[in-house]
Formats: sequence, structure tokens, C-alpha cells
Amino acid sequence: MDSKKRSIAKAVTWKLLGFIMLPVVAITTFSQVKNNCFSMEADSFVVLSFAYHILMFTLFIAHERIWDGVKWGRKK
Repeated sequence: MDSKKRSIAKAVTWKLLGFIMLPVVAITTFSQVKNNCFSMEADSFVVLSFAYHILMFTLFIAHERIWDGVKWGRKK
């Protein structure tokens, strides 16, 4: 069982990862620069959503496996 501090730390690191990855995926994969602003077609949002959620699913597994190796904050 995890301590409250460990659970909060895991949640914070997970949310930070999500906040970082969404703009990275959006800008590097699906955006086109036009007149110094980003323009996306409507169907690109569907593709973006699928790509983001597949990436985040994969990263969630990695995130949990990394935290599984961290002994800090575990209750016996």
C-alpha cells in the first residue's frame, strides 16, 4: 500500500507528463504553421486524440513500472 505522499507524488508526475506530452504531440505531429499561428483541420483532432491516448497508455505502463521500482513511501 502506498502512503498519501507517494500517491500524490505519482499523481503529480503523471499529470506533468500529460501536460508536457499533449502540446508536444500536437505541435510536432499535426500542426502546420500559417501566419505565425497553428492551424488544424477538424479531422486532425480525432487523429491527435487517438495518438495522444495511445501514447499516454504506453507511458502510463512505463510510469507505473518506474514507480514500482521506487521504494520511497511504501507501507509494509
